[in-house]
Amino acid sequence: MTLVGSKWTTFRAFSQEVANLILIGLGKQRIKDTVDLRIGGGANYPSDADARSEYLSSLITRSQLSSERVSVVFERYGTKIEQ
Repeated sequence: MTLVGSKWTTFRAFSQEVANLILIGLGKQRIKDTVDLRIGGGANYPSDADARSEYLSSLITRSQLSSERVSVVFERYGTKIEQ
């Protein structure tokens, strides 16, 4: 099975399906799941609207960019915006 060119969430879901099939074939049980693991720009993502607002305010202050620009880049890259 091959998957080319997708988002991480799609790749992860596809990988889980393939791993499940392999585990069934081996007669093994899954011992680790990554469904709730935040990766990439989702790592340390603000958990609610207040935390998001505080995070964006901090980014605006540190970057000296407009709130509009920070919001656009944040929506695109999540917490990878820090890099």
